[in-house]
Amino acid sequence: MSDLNLLPSEAKFQAEKIRLKKLASNFSWLISGLWLIIVIILFGLNLLAQLNENQLNKKYLKVADQYKGMSQDILKNQQVKHQAKVVAMVLKERFEYGSSMEKIKNIFSENVVINNFNLESGKIYKVEAVVPEPKNLDEVELRINDINQGKIEGFKSANLNSLTIDGLRGWKFVMEVSLI
Repeated sequence: MSDLNLLPSEAKFQAEKIRLKKLASNFSWLISGLWLIIVIILFGLNLLAQLNENQLNKKYLKVADQYKGMSQDILKNQQVKHQAKVVAMVLKERFEYGSSMEKIKNIFSENVVINNFNLESGKIYKVEAVVPEPKNLDEVELRINDINQGKIEGFKSANLNSLTIDGLRGWKFVMEVSLI
């Protein structure tokens, strides 16, 4: 009895066709559903990536702004340091006019009268003085000798440029004094 076929062959064929259509429809719905799920997941991942990128860009811009602010501060600090070094160098190498003039004024005793002294160039002074009594002329000679031998602190060299006799005032002389 098992060989007995109750359905006609055409009905069998239509039943198989309906079953295949149903299987194809189910498969199509399954593929469409999977495709839709994959598309939704990809859009979700894309959205998350864009949100993450936006947050990273905001952090980057914040850090970049901080860096720019710090770089300006660093530049200002470097400029201030450079200016401080320049000022320190200038102060170290500056010429003290007040103390040098005081040295020139006190180069001789009261026996020698300094009439005038001028700063010629650099640290060289031109001194015009008078020795009222001829016996005090030795003091001028000794002082020039002591300066040239380095015995007097702060002076480098001294040269007597001219020596003349003034009938009223005594011996008049002009000398150049170079300071250290």
